[in-house]
Amino acid sequence: MRILVLTSTFPRWQGDAEPGFVHELCKHLSDRGTRVDVLAPHAAGASLYERLGDISVYRYKYFFTRFEKLAYTGGINANMKKYWYGRLLVPFFLFSQCLAIRHRLKQEQYDLVHAHWIIPQALCCSLLFRLIPGLAIPLVCTSHGGDLYSFNNSLFRHVKKRVIAKVDHLCVVSTAMRNDVMSFNAREDKVSVLSMGVDLSGLFQPDVNVRRHPQKIIFVGRFVEKKGISLLIEAVSKLKKDFPGIELVLVGDGPVRRRLQEQVRQSGMIECVEFHGSVHQSGLPALFSSAAIAVVPSTIDQSGDREGLGLVAIEAMGCECAVVVSSTSAMEDIVADGDTGLVFTMDNADELGSKLRYLLQHADERQSIAKRGREFVRERYDWNVITSRYQALLEQQVKSL
Repeated sequence: MRILVLTSTFPRWQGDAEPGFVHELCKHLSDRGTRVDVLAPHAAGASLYERLGDISVYRYKYFFTRFEKLAYTGGINANMKKYWYGRLLVPFFLFSQCLAIRHRLKQEQYDLVHAHWIIPQALCCSLLFRLIPGLAIPLVCTSHGGDLYSFNNSLFRHVKKRVIAKVDHLCVVSTAMRNDVMSFNAREDKVSVLSMGVDLSGLFQPDVNVRRHPQKIIFVGRFVEKKGISLLIEAVSKLKKDFPGIELVLVGDGPVRRRLQEQVRQSGMIECVEFHGSVHQSGLPALFSSAAIAVVPSTIDQSGDREGLGLVAIEAMGCECAVVVSSTSAMEDIVADGDTGLVFTMDNADELGSKLRYLLQHADERQSIAKRGREFVRERYDWNVITSRYQALLEQQVKSL
């Protein structure tokens, strides 16, 4: 089986700190004999073509290199707001992606296209298949959340509905997303709950060489509004008086970083908050293993964008961090309150503070929750489990042609 993977989030070079879940799925499928080519947008410093192991990566240019900032480092939605010319790049991005898909399909004989995100990847592919029916092959789309929930006016809902109807199969990463996608008149037999995975049997497990700090709290993710980092800073600032040794480590980067740094300064928290910067996935287990608690304070931003599934919570649980997550529906598949983690009401800083206080004061219960959490995710989200399910689904779509 040979597949073409379409994505706008992919490592731009070896060791890139961009989220690597699409790359990981490609690697695991490749290890099982699937031939994988990846088509992704170009960015400054990235090669137009390279081999990452057995995977061929093709990157298409969509504007002058210095202005190719629509993808990566925060995501398309955030970058359209960050750069004054962000929205102007969109038509160039879409047109260039369509041309690149057409070129790949004419150059190679693929059995299937796997598009990550409804918009823009599946949209471009479905448009191309409509305009040039002779190019059409099975199209599977994985929606990760932001593409389903953001840009939710009537026009974009219509576009998403048309794309969902066009794809041969739609994967969503959580049960909550499956329930929501039904409002787009999706056929139940064409939708599967199939998340990305985590290397829980290898990389993401407790690092025995790292001492866990009993008052260290960690956040990992992009610094964008929907991550709820500002709420976390507010909650921790109220605990400082009772826990003088408390530490908050913020791992990542993004467009709201300066605003968060200013919030930390005004809260008098400079000495106990560390902005760690982005870290390659291989460096995360040591960071998680040094912390007692990992927080995923996700919210819904002004555009309606929200998480599809909290992979970072799974990574933290794999490293036996006790997790505290918001009550967003994306977390329902992962965290059961009081069992595999603690859940606070979304956007409620006082309740988040109470949950953190409880875990800081009850070390034995914190450790029990952490151990139950690791066992829960190891059985359900390890890449071996996820890859087997993806491989079966993709092969089924090819055979049904």
